[in-house]
Amino acid sequence: MIRDILVVVDTGDADEAFIADAIALSSSRGARLIIGVACPIPVPGSASAHGLPDATAAEFNRAVDAKEKRIWALADKAGITVCTLLDDPTLLLKKVVAQASLSQLVLFGPSEAYGSPDFRRELVEAVVFASGRPVVMLPKGAGAGNFARIAVGWNGTREAARALHAAMSVAGPRAHYYLAAVDIATEGDRRSQPTANDVVRHLHSLGWVAEAHHVGAGEQTTAAALIAFSQAHGADLIAAGAYGHSRFREWIFGGVTRDLLRGADIAVLLEH
Repeated sequence: MIRDILVVVDTGDADEAFIADAIALSSSRGARLIIGVACPIPVPGSASAHGLPDATAAEFNRAVDAKEKRIWALADKAGITVCTLLDDPTLLLKKVVAQASLSQLVLFGPSEAYGSPDFRRELVEAVVFASGRPVVMLPKGAGAGNFARIAVGWNGTREAARALHAAMSVAGPRAHYYLAAVDIATEGDRRSQPTANDVVRHLHSLGWVAEAHHVGAGEQTTAAALIAFSQAHGADLIAAGAYGHSRFREWIFGGVTRDLLRGADIAVLLEH
């Protein structure tokens, strides 16, 4: 059971709907909510490298002050905790990871909820890769996140298994699980690893509703095929293992994780 959730926002002013969804999600689970406000100090020469807008110290301070006032007003009403994290962009990533490692679940909003979508992507990647905690990226209008229909990208790896179990910790009590093995034949020899059918049999033995599907990607990327499958089955959460290959390979050649980081219209859970 999830009892402790960290929500990561930045100094932008378009995250009110996302924060409302995060409050609803935590309230529905009786979980404590912490809002972490990531404030990247505009160091000359560093901001642009992280996709951050150029800003003077005065502009940055005004943005932080305005954000803190707005967030604290919400916090006082909802009884939640606020944590402001300030540093240059590179060190700030490490601070956010450290804060995330203390929570059971980390929430990010859609790209448009952030003042810097590029830095939001960096934050997500850092937390997924280094915090040891599951990350859920909520789409616009996610609401309380009941997560009743879960699409799991399954390839038999450790990361996929961790994603499945993380999804089970946030899913509704009568959730339906769809194990989607996308182009699994191209993933190499996995005879020593559990198949989607193996997982479904195990879930059935525990009383869960689950079914296995073998999905061909065709001309799509694996991530696009998984998203299309999820939409076709009415899923409200996609769970996928993050960085099944080396991080460098994902960065250079692309892959499921990187594609999913760009966002979908469905909530996405990533677990490393």
